[in-house]
Amino acid sequence: MALVDTMIALNISDLARTASQHMKIRTARSLQLPDLKVDDNFILLGSPRSNPWTKLFEDQLDFTFEFDQAANQEIIRNKRPNKNEPAAYIPSAKGWGTGNAYGIIGFVGNPGQAGDALLLAGSNAEATEAAGRLATNQTLLASTLKNCGVDPRGVKRHFEVLLKVATMAGSPNTFEVVACHSLPSQQK
Repeated sequence: MALVDTMIALNISDLARTASQHMKIRTARSLQLPDLKVDDNFILLGSPRSNPWTKLFEDQLDFTFEFDQAANQEIIRNKRPNKNEPAAYIPSAKGWGTGNAYGIIGFVGNPGQAGDALLLAGSNAEATEAAGRLATNQTLLASTLKNCGVDPRGVKRHFEVLLKVATMAGSPNTFEVVACHSLPSQQK
């Protein structure tokens, strides 16, 4: 587990504890498919290159990771661009670099199960860290969701938030929401 993932897991664990929720942390390597075929909720950290289990949820997402061989980096494809949204988001910062990266927060159904999955991923570790920061800041997340038309206290809705992350020498400096999509509910 990368240091970034460890910090996100600790922050989520703190939130779970204050809400009297039990949480079990597992590495992607220790998971097996039957572990996900239960009616539990999951939080998956990392893009498909670092956590292949996220591929199980890709068909529900509008923003998906694709490895660009020529650029030797992950880019974000937008499968359903809204007005004024591009079909692809191409980072200018590779890992530990300076420039822009992209992070995703996705809240989707666990396929064929009653639970849900929260996906926190980035085009590099810094963008994953930014997604984790937003997801664990309850006030900022609630405000972001409201601005996206999702009532955080209302009926559960699946969504996806795309962040543009300004990185400076390997640290996420600032981030902004560049797109937010409500996702169709998955049939169980």
